[in-house]
Amino acid sequence: MRDYFVDGIVRNAVNFPSVSLAEYRSIAPFLELGEKLGSFAGQLAEGRIHEISVRYYGELTGINTHLICSSIVVGALRPVLTERVTLVNALETARERGIHFLESRSSRERSFNNLISVKVATDRDQWWVEGTVHHRKHLHVVSLQGIDVDAPLGGHMLILSNEDTPGVIGRVGTILGDNGVNIASFALGRGEGSREAVGIVNVDSEVATGVLERLRSLPAVRRAALVKV
Repeated sequence: MRDYFVDGIVRNAVNFPSVSLAEYRSIAPFLELGEKLGSFAGQLAEGRIHEISVRYYGELTGINTHLICSSIVVGALRPVLTERVTLVNALETARERGIHFLESRSSRERSFNNLISVKVATDRDQWWVEGTVHHRKHLHVVSLQGIDVDAPLGGHMLILSNEDTPGVIGRVGTILGDNGVNIASFALGRGEGSREAVGIVNVDSEVATGVLERLRSLPAVRRAALVKV
């Protein structure tokens, strides 16, 4: 008990994997990445979650990922459940609610040394996001709905899905600026061979519902949502 409350280390528990301090420190950035990716996808997905799929690439394929997968479920479920979800009870909580959890590893070479792919499926839609830990433990989203994009993963994030037509960036920036929302970064990506595009706008504050509605009213915008991770 002392080790858990002082260092976050669990030893000799009957319902939780034992990890050493060195192991915990090495996977700690990926625990944070996993939880934020789960939260990101969980907040975007509409409807009742029925499946969470996770795939690991690169150096993550060779380590024990039990805690990481639990952190992903924690992130996905916390926004939608009133009871407390923790690393200890996350997987059991998901099973009790009929949520399937699929975990896999891939040897396919990707552009990053480590990569976690998370897909949250509901009875209405699904959201697929991928993220990595850059140098100095900076967390980034590097793919959204299969479209390459690179944005810091943290804080208030405005997520856009739109047709790839001229003028969208300018109109979005104008609406945010007119309403006092400061943009920290604006990352864009578009699908190959299609007119679908995504945008991730890191902002310094909440975006009011009225502002989101103005963004959604833009002809090219299919969806605008705010997540906080």
